[in-house]
Amino acid sequence: MQGHLKLWDLRAQQPAKATLLSPDQIAVCHLAGHPTQQHLVAAGGEDGAMAIWDMRNIAQPVTLISAHNGPITEVRFHPAAPDHLFTCGLDGQLLHWDASASARPTPVSFKGPRDPAGASITVWLSSDVARGAIDTTCIIPQSSLPINSLDIEGPTLVAGSDNESIYTVRNVLLY
Repeated sequence: MQGHLKLWDLRAQQPAKATLLSPDQIAVCHLAGHPTQQHLVAAGGEDGAMAIWDMRNIAQPVTLISAHNGPITEVRFHPAAPDHLFTCGLDGQLLHWDASASARPTPVSFKGPRDPAGASITVWLSSDVARGAIDTTCIIPQSSLPINSLDIEGPTLVAGSDNESIYTVRNVLLY
C-alpha cells in the first residue's frame, strides 16, 4: 500500500533490494512480468499510472505513463506478442498498449530483437516508449463500473466487470 517494490534473488544470500513506485508512496495494485524478458515488470498503480521497470536497475522505472483515471486493477503482457500490453481499471476502461511500432528495425523473434553486441533487448526499454509514444486503444467502451480482471490468449481477450458482464473480444491483435 505504500508503493514499495522488493526484489529477492533466491540464488544469492543477500537481503531484498527495495524501491518505490513513486516518491508519493502510491500503492501498487498489480504486477506483470514480461513473458520473455524476465527482468521487465509492468506495474499498475493506485493513481492510474503504469510503470515499466527494468529490475536490473531498480532506482526508478524506465517508463511512467498516466494510463487510467483511477486505480489499475490488472496489467498483462500478451504471452506470444509481448510488444502488446493490456490494462484495466476502476475507471471502467480496458486499454491495449501497442508498442510494436516503436520496435527497432532489427529481426524480431518471440525471444525479442538482439542488439549489435548480441544482448537481448526489448521494445519496452526504447526511448519512444519512455516518451509515451505508444499506440493506445480503448478496447471496450468506457463503462461507469470497474473492469476488474482480464486475460488474453492468442487473439482472444476476456475481461470481467462489476456490471456482472464478461466481455470477450476476438481478433484483438491483427498480426
